[in-house]
Amino acid sequence: MALDKWKFIMNSMRKYELEDPEQISSSRIIEIANGSGASQHEVRMLLKQYKQSKKVMKMLKGGSPKNLDKMMKKFSLNQ
Repeated sequence: MALDKWKFIMNSMRKYELEDPEQISSSRIIEIANGSGASQHEVRMLLKQYKQSKKVMKMLKGGSPKNLDKMMKKFSLNQ
C-alpha cells in the first residue's frame, strides 16, 4: 500500500525536509530511497503528490466557486 511506503520514506527524511520537501536535492532523494527501502521513483512520486496536494489546498483556500470549477476541470471531475 502506498501510504505504508510513504510512511517509511517520510521517516527517512530530516525534520527540515518534512517541513519544506521542495528543497530536497537529487542526491538526497537517493539517500532517502536507500534509507527507506523504497525506489527513487517512489520518493519522487511522494514529492509529486505533495506538490499536487499543495496546489489543491491553495485553490481551495481562495474559496470562490470559480476556483472550484477550475480545480474540477483540471482534475477532470466535472465531466
